[in-house]
Amino acid sequence: MTKNKDFSPERKAIHGIGTIVRIIGSIMFISVFFIGFSQKNKPKKPWNYSKPKSNNQWNYPRTSPKPKPNHGFPKTIIIGFGLVFIGGVLTTLARNGVAGSGLILDAEQERRDLEPVSRIIGGRINDAFMEVNLEGKFPKTKEIIKIRCLKCESLNDEEDNFCGKCGSKI
Repeated sequence: MTKNKDFSPERKAIHGIGTIVRIIGSIMFISVFFIGFSQKNKPKKPWNYSKPKSNNQWNYPRTSPKPKPNHGFPKTIIIGFGLVFIGGVLTTLARNGVAGSGLILDAEQERRDLEPVSRIIGGRINDAFMEVNLEGKFPKTKEIIKIRCLKCESLNDEEDNFCGKCGSKI
């Protein structure tokens, strides 16, 4: 069995697609708020004046026109949020693999899927330990040698002449 040294090209492609879908969804979701705020600042025309029909008489409406509701905003928000969610699922599947994400319950396949991620995380931890100088921070430990008693088989220090449990000579 060969170990995966890097992510497969398919997983890299799925991760890239997921990232792009996530960015598009984020832009769609956030753009609704910018468009909505920019339209609130525009002055509204209370009257709809039309050109004179004849003899300089203007056509005045009797009531102000009702604003038409814009139903594109909720759709854009929902679609944008859905794209962010789908992009997140795709990037998670690409990073952890199918079994590593829990879609397939196979321990061996999960280990193979997560091997590149585990190796990368282990490398990060190793890099962090290399940056920290731990020499001289902790007291050095003395090596302790124990001798087993031939009669009761209890462990005694090297400098002891008699067993601490049974009292026989070591």
